[in-house]
Amino acid sequence: MALRSTNFKRSRAKTNICDICWGDEDECLCHKSAAERQAHVESFHAPTAVSDRTSKKTRGGVSSKGSAGVDVAEEPDDVGAIRCITHDRDSANVTWSNFIRTSKYTPLTFLPLNLWYQFHLFANIYFLAAAALQCIPSISDSGGQPLLLLPLIFVLAVAAMRDLAEDIQRHKSDNRENGRKVTRVLQRPDEHGSYTEEVTWADLGLGDIVKVKRGEGFPADLVMLSSEDESGMAYVETMNLDGETNLKPKMCNVDIMNDINDEKDASSFIAALTYERPNTNLYKFDGEMTTKGRSYPLTVDQFLLRGSTLQTTAYIYGIVVYCGDQTRIFRNSADTGTGRDKLTKLMATYNHHVITLFVLQALICIVSAVVNAVYTTTNDDWYLDVNASDSVDGGEVFLDALKVVGTLLLQFTYFVPISLLVTLEIVKFFQAKFINEDKNMVSGGKPFHSRRLGATANSSTLGEELGSVTHIFSDKTGTLTQNLMLFTSACAIGTGGSDSPLLVRKSQQQGEATDQARSLRPDSTERDHHVGSDFDIELFKKIAKSSSGVVRQRFVDFLICLAVCHSVLIKADDEDDEEAAEGTPPETGRVHSDKLYDASSPDELALVAGARELGMEFAERPTLNSVRVNLRTDFAKELMGLDVNYLDFELLDVIEFDNDRKRMSVLVKEKLPATTTVSPDRRHVQDRVAAKPLGQKVRESCPHPRTLLLIKGADSSMLDVAVPLSDHEDTELSETLATLAANGLRTLVYGARDLTDDLDFVKEWREAYSAARGKIGDEKKNAMHECMTRMESRVDLLGSTGIEDKLQDQVPEVIKELHSAGIKLWVLTGDKIETAINIGYTGLAGGGVLGG
Repeated sequence: MALRSTNFKRSRAKTNICDICWGDEDECLCHKSAAERQAHVESFHAPTAVSDRTSKKTRGGVSSKGSAGVDVAEEPDDVGAIRCITHDRDSANVTWSNFIRTSKYTPLTFLPLNLWYQFHLFANIYFLAAAALQCIPSISDSGGQPLLLLPLIFVLAVAAMRDLAEDIQRHKSDNRENGRKVTRVLQRPDEHGSYTEEVTWADLGLGDIVKVKRGEGFPADLVMLSSEDESGMAYVETMNLDGETNLKPKMCNVDIMNDINDEKDASSFIAALTYERPNTNLYKFDGEMTTKGRSYPLTVDQFLLRGSTLQTTAYIYGIVVYCGDQTRIFRNSADTGTGRDKLTKLMATYNHHVITLFVLQALICIVSAVVNAVYTTTNDDWYLDVNASDSVDGGEVFLDALKVVGTLLLQFTYFVPISLLVTLEIVKFFQAKFINEDKNMVSGGKPFHSRRLGATANSSTLGEELGSVTHIFSDKTGTLTQNLMLFTSACAIGTGGSDSPLLVRKSQQQGEATDQARSLRPDSTERDHHVGSDFDIELFKKIAKSSSGVVRQRFVDFLICLAVCHSVLIKADDEDDEEAAEGTPPETGRVHSDKLYDASSPDELALVAGARELGMEFAERPTLNSVRVNLRTDFAKELMGLDVNYLDFELLDVIEFDNDRKRMSVLVKEKLPATTTVSPDRRHVQDRVAAKPLGQKVRESCPHPRTLLLIKGADSSMLDVAVPLSDHEDTELSETLATLAANGLRTLVYGARDLTDDLDFVKEWREAYSAARGKIGDEKKNAMHECMTRMESRVDLLGSTGIEDKLQDQVPEVIKELHSAGIKLWVLTGDKIETAINIGYTGLAGGGVLGG
């Protein structure tokens, strides 16, 4: 599949960043003379009050009217230099431009630069030198006329026209990018009383507060200040950055969000931001924001990258922290200079052959000249007009030898075919056109629609590199698979094992999958990406109802964990209706009922779909720190032991998933409704504690609100933090996971830690975790790791789930074609080893493609 993505390329090599001003170290004065350096530093640190912002100039010649200021707060010799931005234009003293330029040439530089880059090719130098030799009458084979210049000029002209055509497209792309519109918040209302203005992306500067609406791209790297969503969350699409189609959740600080309710609040917002220097890390951001005398930590959760797009949320307010070539996407751009600094493999081979031929030609000419000199000086044949009795003049012999070398060099010039250069340039140009127009190189599936994307050749010089590909490294989820997640298995510890009926999906029991097994609305249109469930709900209910004691409590906490431990958002249904009306499918999986769910991962949507089918429906996030779950069936009410319609959970803290821990956990507190009617079984069991093997204890059927750590993750990571199971339960869990993996399912293990009796520990831990998030750099990383380790321990395992992600259509056939072309496919996946192996053999290795 070919995906079109925005790929910014630097118009020049990446510059070194000045520790003081963050500008180009080669252009600034920071590392020059002491006097210039001192004047430069003072210009940054001097407390100036600028009333007329229009007099300020920005780099790149873009007006900085309305831009916020930048105050460099660190000492100039600090190697870990950090920047402090004050959103206060009256105290601003430095601005940077958000103008970008990816084109190679300007009208003035095109001719000299293009010739300079073309003469990096040795063949062009070779023919230029040959043309120069033709100007010497004594050795010329063209009467002193440089006739080789004609074909050389033609070759250079063809290459120049190709470069010009490509660069014109880059200029157009730059103009489109720089000219895109965004809403910027003004410091004071304009003559019409408006607190916002529409400006181009190029007009933005550091510290500007912008309002980005749903479907719009972020014009620079931003820190999110406020969101339209009451929970303070927003989802962004980062496909242009990392190729992933899953949406990424972002969350603003709730205290800062409360200060910015509208454009007027945003215009009066003043804060100092201290954060890290520009770098290439897309998944890390550390900083601190100080406003109204309080400091708040800044993390990647608030960091919005240029190149990504806002989704699901009507709008957000953000402040510009990196702009122009300091943004992450530019720092990660391939350092290819202008595209001529690095030769392709084919051209490099051609260059080496030309050099080899030249060396061989020179050796032949030198040997021939030596032989000629010896022959003419030792023979007195009359036709040589040499008198053997005359003395031999060494200088004259040497000059004659040089003439012979020059003459033979011209005669042997055609060792290097100059027409090959023209042929290569023309072939590369038309190859790029064929790639752009190839109807078979498209993504989006067989049915053609407007969102189908084709391959794009951004540079005609790279087409020949496709022929040198020997390995393809591919992600599995969303690339080889459909992101069509089916919740196929849910099993609590005590009811599993290799022969458990809960491990058999419903469609296998019935012989075919049913549409009712999917969580789709009957009146909804068919989607490219959706999720659902395919497991026997009635069997699960039957086994859960018949359970007792510890196993029953596991079922209770298991369902709570499914419904609460996630980052799913609920959006208004009209967003989906708009997409359906436009005939464009959503970019992420969605569970359809009377609510519309959005998440960064289809796995979470499938888990929410499964919990909903079992009666535990994730209903809403009433506030940023709370979750509501509807008990939509009698089974759910009976299992919870409560005669209520919903349960509220206070979200005390969230420990996000990361690739090192491979798990996610949430710290919650039950909030039972005031009108709770407790079932007789639960009313008469006051804090009954059931003894478990190895000293484990679990609160069963307690009517009092509990404080729980709910956690889910990969089996290997969960076993590291879990209370050891009994031998029988450990064997059962291992067999369950092995069976799910053998069926090619994605597995997760769930656990809970009851902290109701450890509230002092919870309070102390929350304070330590909040302080850790406020740190910067390695200190923050170490402190947070210590806090996570303390909380994620002594976890009681609850059960496991299995989710299926089907392969894309024709994936085995495509892999077979790649194999026949001698290309090996390596699939990168986060699944457990057994799952990855079984998927490889059952789904990808048809016909022995991956056998071996």
